[in-house]
Amino acid sequence: MKKTLSVIFALIMLLSALPLTGIGSFAYTSGDWDYNVSNGKAMITYYSGKSTNVTIPSTLGGYPVEGIERLSASHRDNIKTIHIPAGIKIINESFNDFNGLESITVDASNAYFSSKDGVLFDKNKTKLIAYPNSKAGKSYTIPEGVTTIGSSVFMQEFSYGKIYLEKVNLPSTLKVIEESAFSRGAFLDENLVLPNGMTTIGYGAFLNAGLKSITIPSSVKSIGDLAVGYDWIRQQGEELIKGFVIYGVPGSAAEKYAKDNKITFCKIGEFPDVPSSAWYYEAVKY
Repeated sequence: MKKTLSVIFALIMLLSALPLTGIGSFAYTSGDWDYNVSNGKAMITYYSGKSTNVTIPSTLGGYPVEGIERLSASHRDNIKTIHIPAGIKIINESFNDFNGLESITVDASNAYFSSKDGVLFDKNKTKLIAYPNSKAGKSYTIPEGVTTIGSSVFMQEFSYGKIYLEKVNLPSTLKVIEESAFSRGAFLDENLVLPNGMTTIGYGAFLNAGLKSITIPSSVKSIGDLAVGYDWIRQQGEELIKGFVIYGVPGSAAEKYAKDNKITFCKIGEFPDVPSSAWYYEAVKY
């Protein structure tokens, strides 16, 4: 009897040590949708359908759909519009693989997300979450009030032979550019000046983004690996861009990043090929 009780007690202790997230999490398929269920809520992981106008379901298998982890594992050209219902509160999909996507719309009653001109934002339009690729050849000005550009929003794959934007203009309110936001996307000024007040540049934010120089204000305190100054070459990985210049304030995160990565650093207002002591310096500056 004692031995039996000991075994039962040991099993109870083992189960109590398991992470709760691993209990009650299962994968299912319903029609064109793959999804996981955890704690009674569904999270979409794949869409296999052929519809050009997709509405995210509110329920799957009787479970309320809480969010979108991923809709596709590869490039999709057929989807033109995506509609997000009221109950969705988590979106981890950047939609940058949906090359034909024209707009994303959100139910007005959704408490977590919003859309303007087919572009996906958080509810208060402070974070830009997704930009439809097929606004091809157009300039896009990110609205004032946006403080964060989400992960991979403008990321593109050059090998597919398309450039979907000609220019992105940054708002003065910008604080954070998350990882890979402009990776492999030539949409910015070659000599980019980041707005004052920015605080964070994420990992690979401007990897192979067509820049020749960048001016980083002293308000930026965090710069991720490969954030600026690097090119990306298929099958060869990342390498420094020859002649790239970082302009910033001495003692700032920008200078530290430049030194750590062996990138030319100049004080704001200086030029890499014109010493400030030169008699013609002011004329060049003008």
